[in-house]
Formats: sequence, structure tokens, C-alpha cells
Amino acid sequence: MNKQPTTIRAYLLRGAFLLSLAFVIVMPLALGQTRSRGSKPSVAAAQMPQVAQSSTGSTDGSQLPTAISTAGDAQAVRIPALPGSQLPTSGSTGVRSLRILPQPTLPSVVLYDQYDNDLNNGIVSANRTDNSSLSAEAADNFVVPGGQTWTITEVDIRSPVGFPTPTSFAVNFYTDNGSGLPGTQVYTASGLAVTGNPDYVITLTTPAVLSSGTYWVSAVGTITGTNWYWEGRSVTSNGFATAWRNPGGGYGLGCTDWARLQDCIGFSWPDQMFRIVGTTGGGTPTPTPTATPTPTPTATPCGSTIYNIAGFGLGIQTTTTRIYDIATNTWTTGAPIPEPNGLSDHATTYFNGKIYVAGGFNGSGATNAVRAYDIATDTWSTLASLPQALFLPGFGIINGKLYIASGNSGVVELNTLYIYDIATNTWTTG
Repeated sequence: MNKQPTTIRAYLLRGAFLLSLAFVIVMPLALGQTRSRGSKPSVAAAQMPQVAQSSTGSTDGSQLPTAISTAGDAQAVRIPALPGSQLPTSGSTGVRSLRILPQPTLPSVVLYDQYDNDLNNGIVSANRTDNSSLSAEAADNFVVPGGQTWTITEVDIRSPVGFPTPTSFAVNFYTDNGSGLPGTQVYTASGLAVTGNPDYVITLTTPAVLSSGTYWVSAVGTITGTNWYWEGRSVTSNGFATAWRNPGGGYGLGCTDWARLQDCIGFSWPDQMFRIVGTTGGGTPTPTPTATPTPTPTATPCGSTIYNIAGFGLGIQTTTTRIYDIATNTWTTGAPIPEPNGLSDHATTYFNGKIYVAGGFNGSGATNAVRAYDIATDTWSTLASLPQALFLPGFGIINGKLYIASGNSGVVELNTLYIYDIATNTWTTG
């Protein structure tokens, strides 16, 4: 009766031994085969199409993935399959703009700024000395306000991270053709020195002088064997998106003359990242005092004018918007800030034609109100409120975001940092 269980036990032990032996023999072979194939591909790599190699081991350019559209896969992408050195867009590098560009040296000022809202994708704007059919030019528009003349001495351009530096730059300015595309060329300079990467500061050895009107600026990098790309911007300013042309037709997209870039490549491309630096107006006359004494106002420069908003007047807060014209040495007034009891000790910053006013003391206490003054229309609008009512903060604007640091709540000193995104009209905490 005891022999059968013993026999069953012996079979089970023998089976377990054979399975263990098989595992010891087979696993090293399996592991060796895995190692011979290289390391495990990443998730991102697994999502990319495999690229076949020729018998010589070189990559078949016709099977390379096309440039990456930040607008999503649902849109039709017209970019043909090309070798990497011939792609019209850079694709996402995963690195967005963080650098703070240096402030110009007086008397130069920032005349126009849309160095913000990084698209994380660049469009080719290059003079290809090795293959002229791949030379292309991108351009974006801006406005010189009525009554002003700009003397432009510098153009700042953002490029995607990780791409070669061009040997020189060309900068061109065009009038608008009346249909939202570049028209007559009114300025060109080539062989300009290269400073920076990916944030390029291009100094114009001969300044460009532009009177009031709508213009298009282009920056073209001279390079061989690969492309230089100009970083895109995720929002459109001044009504029209990026213009682009490829006279030699080497990218197979058509657009041998100026056209809307997004129509050429088949997905949305709102604008380009750039900044214009120089001077505006005439000389520097002896300043004229304000019409009334105004302690603790805020003075905000904008081109050839300085805006002095609210502050203390004879024992009370004021609502006055005072405008000083440097060229004519005269003061005028604009629409008063809509704070019933006036305002003082507030933050003010200028960005793209608007002056932003945040917080302050309204005569009875700290306020969390935020408003924008539109210089072109002389009107005020109300924006999303500060998370905390405060006055006397530190403040500044960088890449389209308003930073409000510390201040006083009327009860205690604060150590907070609030960040306002102009594009989305929202606040976050730093």
C-alpha cells in the first residue's frame, strides 16, 4: 500500500529536476539572443517607423519619418519623406525656450517682442550653399505704430535646440503686399555675424530705418550640408501667420513664391519667435515735468513714449494716464484707469502694445485687480484677478508671462510669486 505513493513521489521529483535543468540550459541562450539584438527600445522608439538599411549599411532616406507636427496626427501632413538634412521642419526637440535675452543698451530699446509661446518646432530658413534647391526663407509680420519711425539695429531669433550653427545670417525687411504676405523688399543685409545658439542676437551693421506701417522680417542662416531652422510660435500676432517660400522647390511642397506656411506643409503654424531692438523718434530733449506732482506712479517705456499711470496726487490716489512723447517733449493724457478711488503702489509692465497693471493700493486697502491698457485704442480691459490682494510688489515680464513677487497684503509682508500667462489669462504660483 505504501509503494505506489513512493513511486508517484519519485516521478514528481524527477519531473521537477528535468524542468530545472531545461531552464538552466535554455535561459542563457535566450538572454544571449536578446543581447545580440541590442538594448530594449524605448517607448518613443517603438512608436517610430523602422528605417531600412541598404546593403552598404547606410540609411534609406526615402523611409525616414517625416517632420513632427505639433498639431496632432489627425491633420494631413504634406511633408514628403526626405533625408534628415533635407526636412523642412526640425520636429520637436523637447526643449522649450527658457533663456532670458539681455536687455538692450540705452538708447536702444525693445521695439517689438514676440519671443514667447515656443511651438517647439522650427521651419527651415536657410541659404544652402551645397544645394540651392533646398534654400528657403521664412518671414513674420509686425507693425510700426502710426507717427513713429524705427531705426532697427538688432534682430533676435530663436532656433530649435541641438542644430548646427550657421556661418552667417541675412536679414530682410519687406512691406506687406496688402494680402497678408511679404511684398516689396525695403532692406537687406547679409554676411551678418553669428552670436549665440539657440538664442541668436543678430546685429545689423547698417541699421534698417522703417516708418509707420506693416512689415515682414526674415532671418536666413547660411549653412552647408544640413538645415538651419527658425523656431515657431504657438500663437498668431498681427492677423497673419508665418509666410514661407522655397524658390528652388527642393522640398516638393510647391510654395516657390511667398505663401502661408501652414498651407504649404499641411498643418497649423501660427507664427515665429523673434524680437526687434533699436531706437525710435528724434533726439533726447530736456524732459518736461508732469502736469501735476505725482509721487509713487509707475512709468512704463514703449518705443518713443513713456506711460505714467495713476499714483498719489495731493493726498489722494489718482486715476490719470499720462503719456510723455520723447521726440516732441510733450505730455498728453489717455483714458483713466477704471479704479474709482485711484491707485498707487501697483505693478505695471508693457508687452505687445498693451500695458498691464496688477494689484496696488486703492485708497482703502490692497487690491487684486488686473487690467490692461491698449495703447492703440486708448481703452482699458479687466483681466483675471491676482490670487492675492497686494501692493508694492516686485514685478517683471518675461516671454509673455507677468511675474508678481512678494509685496504687502495690507496686514503682512508676502513672500509669494504669482505668474500670469497673457496668452491664457490665467495665474499660477511659482
